[in-house]
Amino acid sequence: MRNLGSNLSGFRSPFGRLLAGGFSPASLFGPGIAGDEWRPEREWCYTRTVGGLFEPVTTTGDFVARHTGAVNGINDEQLSFSKRPSYNEGGGLSWLAYDGIDDGTATAGIDFSGTDKMSVFAGVRRIDATGRIIMELSPSINANAGSFYLASGTDAGFTAYSTLSRGSVNPGGSGAAGFSSATNPSTDVVSVTHDISGDLSTMRVNGVAGTSGTGEKGAGNFGNYSLFTGARNASSIFFNGRNYGRTVIGKLASAPEIAAMEAYYALKSGVTF
Repeated sequence: MRNLGSNLSGFRSPFGRLLAGGFSPASLFGPGIAGDEWRPEREWCYTRTVGGLFEPVTTTGDFVARHTGAVNGINDEQLSFSKRPSYNEGGGLSWLAYDGIDDGTATAGIDFSGTDKMSVFAGVRRIDATGRIIMELSPSINANAGSFYLASGTDAGFTAYSTLSRGSVNPGGSGAAGFSSATNPSTDVVSVTHDISGDLSTMRVNGVAGTSGTGEKGAGNFGNYSLFTGARNASSIFFNGRNYGRTVIGKLASAPEIAAMEAYYALKSGVTF
């Protein structure tokens, strides 16, 4: 597909243990900075009753109709029962499972129009090598200026993960950043930055830098679009795997912030690096 336009106890370094005691992605946000953090934990995940009431999940296998952001309270939803990801927990971890068939969620519009910078962090487990959407801002990057996607599997010449953003110009493959690996399934911490005016997209996987994208992105800022998780426009290119949490923030994270976020998601997803 082109241009989609081990169960460990935790992160074992002293820095990781420190983060477990108090770090939160909320520390990266400030006044006027758009985005949110979505934690796949009981406190933030809700089922929906036949009568339409949202109730907190209580056990593994509950289907998640609403996933509420922990920073700005942005709801990520799927109201169609058969298309909901499932809440799961085990080994001290919790995650949302996407079936790769029809699961996908979406927020209302998130207004990123004040910035042309973006940082994206996630703990994910990809199941196979097929190119699949983990997250995408707007129904499709191919049609919408000021958007981005993050994908798992084979895409844009990469075999593990890829990411692309655009302003007024879609740079296609030359603008994609990515990482290649032959290992499937694989649980990973993925860090991404996008800079439209700087014509730069970067990626790190488990603390290791991948290949950056430097194609011309044109001008303009990111847009006011829904953020789709687990599928393009909640209707195609479905993600097959687990999401241990994700943060999307309308700014370029600094090197210390990226390191802190990677340690945080290593704890959340049971990855050691």
